[in-house]
Amino acid sequence: MVVDLYVNSLMSVLGLNYPLTTTLSLWASTLGAPVVLVCIGILIAFWNILTRSWRTATVWVLTVGASVVAVESIKAFVSRLRPEDALLVLTDPSFPSGHALMSAAFFTLLGYFGIQKIQSNTKKVLIIVLCILAPLLVGISRVVLNVHWVTDVLVGWVVGILIAAVAIILVRVIFLRLNSSQP
Repeated sequence: MVVDLYVNSLMSVLGLNYPLTTTLSLWASTLGAPVVLVCIGILIAFWNILTRSWRTATVWVLTVGASVVAVESIKAFVSRLRPEDALLVLTDPSFPSGHALMSAAFFTLLGYFGIQKIQSNTKKVLIIVLCILAPLLVGISRVVLNVHWVTDVLVGWVVGILIAAVAIILVRVIFLRLNSSQP
């Protein structure tokens, strides 16, 4: 796509002229790595199991599991090559960005559950802003490092948010039906 080529060439220029941009992108990319977010998501699910928050634990497990399956399945099916001028050597397919997908799913859940537990409107707004900025920074870092095309990241964000939303809705419906069927 034309937009992919244009953004990729722009990121090449930025990466070469601004080493700080590359360093910050490496940092954001590492913090938003799927393996990091999967591990934290599993720990959050485990904590919710220990505290008997079954619905929340189920949403986390479904979202993390579906995100991993989606990334691997779509990458295998599409098998898109990464940009040739990538600043990191990666051998797996480019589409979609696993970092973008996983961070969007993870921070959608973090925001959703976080604002339910907090009373202060100011803190709720802060959580929402942070949960929007985090996946944005992770996704942008992947484009700055030229390891993804911009459309890889955009699709990753959309699919990640959809997976989290479907998990939330699905679990809500299932638990409502379970609760209504009990005497």
